[in-house]
Amino acid sequence: MSIGVLTWEYPWFGIFSGIPWLFSIFLVFLGNAITLIPMIIQSHAGVKYGLAEPQVTRSRWGIWGAQVPSIVRAIIGTGWWGINAFIITEIVVGLYLSYSGKLLPTISPLLKSGTANSFTISLAMPGLFWTTFFILIFLELLLLHFSPILKGQEPLRKMARITAPLVILSLIGIFLAEGLRSG
Repeated sequence: MSIGVLTWEYPWFGIFSGIPWLFSIFLVFLGNAITLIPMIIQSHAGVKYGLAEPQVTRSRWGIWGAQVPSIVRAIIGTGWWGINAFIITEIVVGLYLSYSGKLLPTISPLLKSGTANSFTISLAMPGLFWTTFFILIFLELLLLHFSPILKGQEPLRKMARITAPLVILSLIGIFLAEGLRSG
């Protein structure tokens, strides 16, 4: 399983839906395994012969047939980008409400009625949430448009080496802080 907020968030969807916590974690593990197996099969030829994924796809499907998997990959990538933007917006609006002291008054009616879930902030403050969501999307598109591609994948590898330990340490910190706070 991967280390990240999304991996921790998915079991909560199951728990809020009434699935036992252990089975919910198992379902996330199973989903990751189901995703991993086709990825390994797809990438085997590229790793073995040193080819990029689009080259392997064109050799398997032909020039025109390669457009189908490319469009599917684009749709899936767009969907994941939207999911990540939604979760980041929940975090940003939640932090704003927390620091301004409005978080508990905003979500307490949903908590008391038992309707609180992973979308609580977007349901409690839809105007603020969707405004922040569209501003975030605009800023991400601006960043993508104006950030130049430097030297291929090497800057990404360096960034991953730096950020991966920071992500793990920050998630351990969040886990410990929440565990100590809840007793």
